[in-house]
Amino acid sequence: MCMCTCTFKRIVSHEPVKKPKQTNFFDHILLEGCNSTMISNVGYIKSKNYPGEYEHNMNCFHDITVGEGLQIVLKVISMRIEGSGACPHDYLKFEYKKDGQYRHVTKLCGTGSRTTNYTLPSHEGRVVFHSDSSVAYAPGEYTVHIFSSDA
Repeated sequence: MCMCTCTFKRIVSHEPVKKPKQTNFFDHILLEGCNSTMISNVGYIKSKNYPGEYEHNMNCFHDITVGEGLQIVLKVISMRIEGSGACPHDYLKFEYKKDGQYRHVTKLCGTGSRTTNYTLPSHEGRVVFHSDSSVAYAPGEYTVHIFSSDA
């Protein structure tokens, strides 16, 4: 069991992503903040400023690419974002890329975790976080586990 705080940096290459034979703790990439890119078959996304409140008028995206022939699977581990219902104010949105354009899968808000896995029908996807100018939760946060599955 690791009892340390570690920081990982990933060097992005232009070589195609290959399906790994196995993964371990050090293969998990952590994206934090805004406007980042992950090229890996497994990782996590955490919200900017946690445990503080998130900022007003944010539009953050995290682009995700897994190996060719795989699909992206997203699972919300935890979430505390203003809103309910159709999420008109602040939200976490999942999209997949097809024919060069991002297409909507789902939009989430509220608190707690989700028992559903969200499968994006592509090896390229995006997680978007949006906040408006009204309420900003403290602690405002989201953690999304990213993994891949066979298409």
